[in-house]
Amino acid sequence: AFLHGLDDEENRGSGTLKSWLHNHLRFAKLLKLLGL
Repeated sequence: AFLHGLDDEENRGSGTLKSWLHNHLRFAKLLKLLGL
């Protein structure tokens, strides 16, 4: 499902990329809080 989502991202363009970046930044913050 994740790889399929990446394919959809390429098809749709920047809208999905912004969403991915937002999720990635949120995940990075979570790792930071966990001290990883």
